Amino acid sequence: MALGLLRQRPRRRARRRPGPVRRHRLAPGRAPPARRPRSRDRHRRPPAPGLRADPGGRDRLDHAHHPGRAPRGPRLALLIGFWFVEKRAAAPLVPVHILRRRSVIWGNATGLIAFVTETSLVFLLTLYLQEVLGYSPLATGLAFGVLGIGTVLGGTLGGRAVGRYGTRATIVTGGVVQALATLSLVALGTSGGWIRLLLAATFVGGVGNMLMIVGFMVTATSGLPDEEQGLATGLATMTQQVGITLGIPVMSAVATARMTALGDTGPQGVLSGVSVAVLVNSALVLAGALLAGTFLARRRTDHPA
Repeated sequence: MALGLLRQRPRRRARRRPGPVRRHRLAPGRAPPARRPRSRDRHRRPPAPGLRADPGGRDRLDHAHHPGRAPRGPRLALLIGFWFVEKRAAAPLVPVHILRRRSVIWGNATGLIAFVTETSLVFLLTLYLQEVLGYSPLATGLAFGVLGIGTVLGGTLGGRAVGRYGTRATIVTGGVVQALATLSLVALGTSGGWIRLLLAATFVGGVGNMLMIVGFMVTATSGLPDEEQGLATGLATMTQQVGITLGIPVMSAVATARMTALGDTGPQGVLSGVSVAVLVNSALVLAGALLAGTFLARRRTDHPA
């Protein structure tokens, strides 16, 4: 039945054939008659201020009305004013003292690094598989299935590790594992046999990355009063979104800078750019693990000032 549905051709609407075009002979010096507005033209809304319709039917920004972006000074002043108002308020909307907690600050910093590095690594390895090894998009997606299995396993082990060894040990261990697995990808070459190293490294790195993420979530949301749990969870979610958004542009800029310096956009140039970006990625993960091990060393319950 499914094959029959796929083989059915979509029905086409009967198109109305246009009638013969009438040609008007104009006297010399006489302008052509004005076209009567159609009903749809009468009800069409004018373009918004600052937008000008181009001949293609799309609206584009009219820089004549908006020569520059909105100034950042007023926005920054409002943000600073909001900080001081919330700091002195008896019942603030956003208790700013939560940002003084060691667990919130360094827990979110660790989570930011975890999301920046792993999401950008997927982008870098996509370039490697498609531009260097010549993989199709489908084969590339299937290759990253191994990474998904590693993250599932890491998420399962993360909760147990936190309960047995604590958040600090879990974050540091996961960061070191992810950094070593990422560092091994620097050895990738142009031969198709290097796919084995890529699969093994992404699996191990996925396990380490999820250990960091589980430790980060527990650290950033623990030891807080009930009325601050929602705010801490919102900060952790924001950290996740910022990390996912920030990682790919940063690492792609590193890879592009390397390819531009070499003047080569072929397979060898892409491989060199990816290798440099992978090295930076690994160093960033290791730095995050060391920061977590240093600043999350003391276990104490911080009280708001």
